[in-house]
Amino acid sequence: MVKDTVKAVKKAEADAATIVKNAEEKSVTIIEQAKNEARQIKEQREKEARDRAKAALDEAKRQGEADLEAAKQTANEKVAELKSTASARMAQASQMVIGSLF
Repeated sequence: MVKDTVKAVKKAEADAATIVKNAEEKSVTIIEQAKNEARQIKEQREKEARDRAKAALDEAKRQGEADLEAAKQTANEKVAELKSTASARMAQASQMVIGSLF
């Protein structure tokens, strides 16, 4: 009877050691998986942030180019208007000079 009890205790101890060893191995695997998942999530979030930043920069560039084109168009229109005014005044001045000569 004592032999059976000792044998049962030794078997229980062996089983417990196996369970502890398996649990340790499993915990290492779980930790590694968690680290990998965390790294992947971090990389994905960084990529998404870079993509959003690039899109915002591209939009800012596009808007800047559009604003520049609008400013150029406005400047060209103003230059044309000034040339027209200058031409009209030149003709008027020429008429005044010719008129004063005769």
